[in-house]
Amino acid sequence: MKLLVVITIEEYAEQLRKIFKENKVPSYSETDVNNFKLFENTDESENWFGNTLDAMEGKLFFTFMSDVTADQLVQAIKEFSKDCQCNNPIRVFQLAVEKYFI
Repeated sequence: MKLLVVITIEEYAEQLRKIFKENKVPSYSETDVNNFKLFENTDESENWFGNTLDAMEGKLFFTFMSDVTADQLVQAIKEFSKDCQCNNPIRVFQLAVEKYFI
């Protein structure tokens, strides 16, 4: 089982929901977040949420799913972010779930 955490700016939230639906994500949670960038930097890999020190409104999604579905979803998100040529690509983190209780 995997936990996927996805962070995006408000502008791409609807597209992300569409990606979830296309990849048959059975359920997910979503909440509003304020994203802050405290320092300017020149490292492209750390260029989260543009080049501003102001807060940027966004969304945080998380979902639990099988390994195969998680890999497919991560690939779909990577493809969207690559194709959109945007300053604020959708960020996704895939984490292994060692145990869970119901």
